[in-house]
Amino acid sequence: MTTRAMTVLQEYDSYGIVGLLLSLLVAGIVSWWSLCADAVGTKLPVLNGKRRWEFTKKNLHHRFASEAAKILQQGFQEQNGPFQLMSDIGAITILRPEHATMIQNEKRLSFPAWSLKQFPPWISGFEAFTAASGEIVHATIKKDMTSSIDQLARPLSDQINATLQGLWGNDTTWHPIPTKHDVRKVISGANALALVGPSLCADKDWRRVSEEFATLAFLAASDLRKWPAVLQPLVQWLLPSCRTLRRTCAEARAMIARTQTEREAGAAGGQQLDVAMALLSLSLTGIHTTTDMVTQLIYDLSARPDLVRELREEARSVLQDHNGHFSKASLYKLRLLDSVLKESQRLKPFGLVELKRLALEDVTLPDNTRIPKNTLVAVSTQRMTDAQCYPDPATFDGHRFLKLRQQRDQSENAHQFASTSPDHLGFGLGIHSCPGRFLAAAMVKIAVCHIILHYDLRISDPPRTVDSGIARLADPECRILVRRRQEVIRI
Repeated sequence: MTTRAMTVLQEYDSYGIVGLLLSLLVAGIVSWWSLCADAVGTKLPVLNGKRRWEFTKKNLHHRFASEAAKILQQGFQEQNGPFQLMSDIGAITILRPEHATMIQNEKRLSFPAWSLKQFPPWISGFEAFTAASGEIVHATIKKDMTSSIDQLARPLSDQINATLQGLWGNDTTWHPIPTKHDVRKVISGANALALVGPSLCADKDWRRVSEEFATLAFLAASDLRKWPAVLQPLVQWLLPSCRTLRRTCAEARAMIARTQTEREAGAAGGQQLDVAMALLSLSLTGIHTTTDMVTQLIYDLSARPDLVRELREEARSVLQDHNGHFSKASLYKLRLLDSVLKESQRLKPFGLVELKRLALEDVTLPDNTRIPKNTLVAVSTQRMTDAQCYPDPATFDGHRFLKLRQQRDQSENAHQFASTSPDHLGFGLGIHSCPGRFLAAAMVKIAVCHIILHYDLRISDPPRTVDSGIARLADPECRILVRRRQEVIRI
């Protein structure tokens, strides 16, 4: 032992040394326990717990990532009530579809709290998720941005058209395109225009940062979950993914600081708001989920040329009646397109479960299902493919929701794309339903109209869906064929 080490040890009395050793022992035990313990929290059956001789959760997390859909299906076949799914963020109580109406407006079950469980706010770089859960942000989306669709429609149309032409060009011969990559570019540009205006939208650095943030945040969170929670505040400073995320956030703050946006929005209601982080979080949702939705829709349309011809005729007719301009009124009249969007989302929702919540206190549902405080809960989306709700549920019927809207006993608004219901949880349900769904619907309709009016689509190999835990994603690698067509109408 070196002289310096001996000197350090001599400075401790025997009690100090014992205390140090006990502290290290306790830290080790807590770390090991957090890696090994299931921490179920209720007496509900667990379908995918650790197997014999598994002393950590590593294999459990791997099975969750690759087999969650199979495990959920098994749960509903074997269990008559709720059950637990072990995930990478803890035990999730999976509720049956009929529980959706019971929890939709339950304020003691919080989606922001779920989000902060997934992206801990005390980890540097995850501040975006705290900023986006504030009242200012939600009020801005639900009121200001939704009411601005008329003003945003034409600039969004120009932005989408310019991005598409830059990516797919004017080549009138068939050529392959990286579908999801290109859709992300289109959606990120439109999203930036809606959120930060034309100045930052034209900034390639902002577009890059807002696109990368989602991937970086999910990667950093995944890397952190490989470590015990008690060590994560220390490990975050060492993990490369966390360092990259922090640099990206710092870059975003620097760009926002150069504009007046932060000064103006930060003064709203006298509340403090980290505008850069709020915008990054909104970009994550707006780009990530909308890109996946439009990508899947393009796959669906590429395999159905007859349906594309119907949609093209509808778009041509509606736009001619509105002087070639998009507006709330013209978008509303795209009823077949609205139905096709909802059908595509029905068959391939973004998640295997929705209504993701964390219990802020003990909750007992009307059927006496008990949800203890700090329990993660979610509702299965299986009703979206239930034959009792939708006849011939496995068949893609682009007219399905249009026909429902035309029935006399149905409300005109009940089956619109942006409408929510217990039978279709694509945008959630209740007080935590997606606040930006009306703007997203407008953006998607404008993008699809530009695609089908300006390009022919063809697909050779059928795309696959990729299940990653409770997320169900459109094929990230499938390439479709496109060719420029003679414009039917100038938009």
